[in-house]
Parts: sequence; C-alpha cells; structure tokens
Amino acid sequence: MTIPSGRVERVSQKRGCSDTLEREAEPAGRSLNCATREGERRGDLTAEVLVALQIVIIGVFAWSGLRILRANERTLTEIRHFLEDQRRPRVTVAVDVEDLPLFHLRIANDGRMPARELRLTISRGFDSFGDPEQNLARSASFNQEIASFAPGAELFFPLAEASTIFGTVADGISTPSRFWVTASYRHGDEVVEEATEIDLDAYKEAVPRPNRLAAEIRKIRESLAAIPEDRSRRR
Repeated sequence: MTIPSGRVERVSQKRGCSDTLEREAEPAGRSLNCATREGERRGDLTAEVLVALQIVIIGVFAWSGLRILRANERTLTEIRHFLEDQRRPRVTVAVDVEDLPLFHLRIANDGRMPARELRLTISRGFDSFGDPEQNLARSASFNQEIASFAPGAELFFPLAEASTIFGTVADGISTPSRFWVTASYRHGDEVVEEATEIDLDAYKEAVPRPNRLAAEIRKIRESLAAIPEDRSRRR
C-alpha cells in the first residue's frame, strides 16, 4: 500500500515536532534539577554554619563556666583557710613598752584555741633588772612544759630599764639587747614551732605613751589653782 507523499511529510513534521519538543523539554528538566541541587547544597551549608555557631557558643559558655568555677574554688579555699586560721592558737612573742622606761617581754595566746604542750626557749640568758638571780633562761616558764595555754592567756616578764640595757654600764651579756624566743606547741596533729627575734635596739629612743587621764587631771588641777588668783585680782 502506497502512502501519499504529503501525508508522509505531515507525519514526518509531526514526528519532528515531537522530537523537537522532547529535545526542548530536556534542558528545562536539567535546569530544574540543577536548581534543586543548588538549593540543597545551600541548605546543607546553612546547616553546617549553624552547627559551627552552636559549637562556638557552647565552647564560650563552657570556658566562661570553667573560669567561674575556678574563681569560686579559689574563693572557697581562701575562706576555708581564713576560718582555719580563726580556729587555731596563735602564740605571739613581743616587747611591751607600756611602762617605759621599763621593758617587758609579753608572751600571749591571741588565738581562739588553746596551745597544747607549749614549750618556750630563749636563745641566751637575760638577767631581769640586771640581777643574775633572776635569769629568764632559768625560770620555770622556759624550762617546764605548759600543758594548755588557753586563749587570752598572757605571760609578762620584766626585762630591765632602758638605762640598764643601753646605759654606760651595760655589758650586752647579762642584759642583751637582742635575743630569740622560740615557742613550740601542738594544735591537733600539727606541731608548730615559731621563733621570734626580740630587738630592743628598735625601742632605744622610745618615750612613754601619753596618759590622757593624767593629762586631764593635770588640766583640772591647773584650773583649780588659777581660781584663787582670779578672785584676788577682782578684789
């Protein structure tokens, strides 16, 4: 059977048109797929950036929290040490100059807990008032153990007047101007040993502290003494 040529041409044209449409439709599909993939890649990139930001933020908070934690630990340690210092004995050795020109040696427990098994030693002898019979190194306090030295307890030892220690007759042996006093005691399971240097030369030019009560009494006496003079002048 023979098909007319015009029909064949029309069929061919239709087929060609169909092929053309298919060829034209194919790039559009590819563009759509490419756009979809590009969008997916951008979405993945955005998600990665958000995750990285979250990690950075978490790291900053963790670092800040670690610093705060360490600061709190230091503060708690300092508070604990302060409280421990407040709950322990504190044996102090010092020169007392309240009664100048007479010097005293003061040994006291200025803490809040008793000092157990207190032992006092002096590096060299000191003759109180220059008297060999009253040498501190031979006194009971420097030779016997004090079982419990209570908080607020004090020991006073008269040394000598300034003239005896620094005067022309001072030999520096019987009344030395420098010596060491060592206090050894126990606090719980801890054994504490503290040595204190006594330097009387630092107080060589010291003067007595002004007595306010005595000064006020002196002013009152002067005022009373001036009253008869005022009366006689008026007459």
